[in-house]
Amino acid sequence: ERGHEVTEDVLAVTAIIRCKQFCNYPPMIDDSCSKTSKLDAFKEILDEVVLQNGHKVLIFSQYKEMLNIVCPELEKMGIKYLRIDGDTPSKIRADMQKQFNEDKSIDAMIGTEAMSAGLNFQSADVVLNVDDNWSPSIMAQREDRSHRQGQKNVVTVINLICRDTIEERIRKVIYDKNKITSQV
Repeated sequence: ERGHEVTEDVLAVTAIIRCKQFCNYPPMIDDSCSKTSKLDAFKEILDEVVLQNGHKVLIFSQYKEMLNIVCPELEKMGIKYLRIDGDTPSKIRADMQKQFNEDKSIDAMIGTEAMSAGLNFQSADVVLNVDDNWSPSIMAQREDRSHRQGQKNVVTVINLICRDTIEERIRKVIYDKNKITSQV
């Protein structure tokens, strides 16, 4: 809509978004697909990180639809969580931040980019990205939510990337661009 040459082809941009969503959870795009590899890996990681080792975790996805898939899985696993997305009123986000940081019974804070700016979740020492935002600055903002004053632990960042897909290819492009930028 703004006339940028990269986004002029709406069909191409839509196809890329659908590819990303397919990597996250194929049934989101194709009901006949039963593979859920990323979701399976996600649950394994949460079992180890939260249930077995007692870490608090921040979970990010670009898509509210993916959060709608993740929430029931967390409930089945007995993981207590709070959720912030674009529909969460700004007024209550700070209260949720405080609750997450102070209540030891809450294991996870899940959300979209609505949770990645201006909030501090220093009680979490694991950041789990279900999918990448292809903007390096937004990925850094996600990580920075737990890298805050008061953080007492080393923070581990886990990115779920599907091999041999658009996710891996775009990640390589971003890595190469960042490398060139740092050399300049």
